Amino acid sequence: MSDILNKLSNKTTSPNNENTIVLSMLMEIKQMINDNMKPMNDKIDKLNKNFENEAKNAEKQIIRKRHINNKLTKPNPRESGQNCIGINCNKTVKGSGGTAILVRKSLNFKIQNLNIINDRMCGVKLCSDKYYDICLICVLLPSTNFSSEVYMNYIDELCTCYDMYSEDCTTIVGGDCNVDLTSISTSGKLTCFSNFLNDRNLCPAPLLQGRVGPKYTFRSKDLTKRSLLDYICVPEYLSNDILLFRG
Repeated sequence: MSDILNKLSNKTTSPNNENTIVLSMLMEIKQMINDNMKPMNDKIDKLNKNFENEAKNAEKQIIRKRHINNKLTKPNPRESGQNCIGINCNKTVKGSGGTAILVRKSLNFKIQNLNIINDRMCGVKLCSDKYYDICLICVLLPSTNFSSEVYMNYIDELCTCYDMYSEDCTTIVGGDCNVDLTSISTSGKLTCFSNFLNDRNLCPAPLLQGRVGPKYTFRSKDLTKRSLLDYICVPEYLSNDILLFRG
């Protein structure tokens, strides 16, 4: 730029060619500016395209999640008999599961979702004019792929939820607890879950004497191992009222 300005100041001009020389110099200046701006413009265009792509992807993800949530939380009008409520998904994209509670419509309960923010737990409150209110908490506790520390963290969260809702309501916990209470071997996870039950006077109903229920809920692929990992845990004062379980 300074070279061209020097040319303009030092150039000998005449009335006939003065405009031509100035115009030529200005064109050179314009070209230099354009050449210098081109890399920056290319970068700006690239950033704009990346931003547009990211925005489109984000919009697709939002639409997809809304579609999944609507599909999960809205009862299908063609399906009578059950409502699907109280859902939390655990890494749904990878298909690693989650929790859900089904309530039969014919029971005529008023249903409220419990405020449980956890990827492995969900809960509902069943209200009725004829009965006491009941809180149901469904769990999917970490499997053997997770450490005892992770398992205990979820048990702590379960303790907090149970203690809060059991103050006002009969509260029942059920789901995949991923420990075998019938096992003769001990582990940190088994001890942790057993303490949760004992401290709150909860009974794993399928194990109560004289009850009819499944003998196991997990079977290994080679059929050599069977375990009872799923339980419905009820307060002790209700234990005599539960006689039959069906899987």
